[in-house]
Amino acid sequence: TWNLELGTWNLELGTWNLELGTLNLTMPQPSILGRWYANPLPPDEARQLLARSEQREQECKRHGGNTFTCQLQIMVSRFWLNETIHDHYLMLRPVAARNAHGRVLLELVYGQLLISKRLAGGMPHLEEGFKQALRLFAASDYLQVMNRHRLLRQLPLADTPTPAEPLEALLTTARVIERMKQSDKLRPALEHDPKDTYG
Repeated sequence: TWNLELGTWNLELGTWNLELGTLNLTMPQPSILGRWYANPLPPDEARQLLARSEQREQECKRHGGNTFTCQLQIMVSRFWLNETIHDHYLMLRPVAARNAHGRVLLELVYGQLLISKRLAGGMPHLEEGFKQALRLFAASDYLQVMNRHRLLRQLPLADTPTPAEPLEALLTTARVIERMKQSDKLRPALEHDPKDTYG
């Protein structure tokens, strides 16, 4: 297991809370896999998070601690500063691979970040994280994430980012799209008479 100091990451909200202080977490704790970590951060808060995460990373290195969570926070903060994070994600993969929960968390967080801006690459990472987490989820987490992903699949995604949205806004849009698709399926098809030259 990992013994991590998560610092400013508020796992209850799935957002970054700079006033939280130090939170000790002994991994594995399956409930962290069911949460959303990609609600938008204003630039000032992202810069504060970046500074504190980099400082905590150096402290962990000096004491021989695990820096994975610090690196994950750095990746998230850089994303909200509109920096490209794909290389950071690739750099973290071998670190995350040392622990089953780490692998899942990296895929889910990276996928969530991309989906928050409706980027097309997001869903494959969410699906991969979900697949890897099947034996790690608590029952409630499994149902929550499965339903969340089902809705997020409804969103139109693209290679060009859109303005970031919090999870609830994404899910609201997804539910509207899902209902529209269901209505289309229930609408009876109109039969066309080929002899009718006016129709």
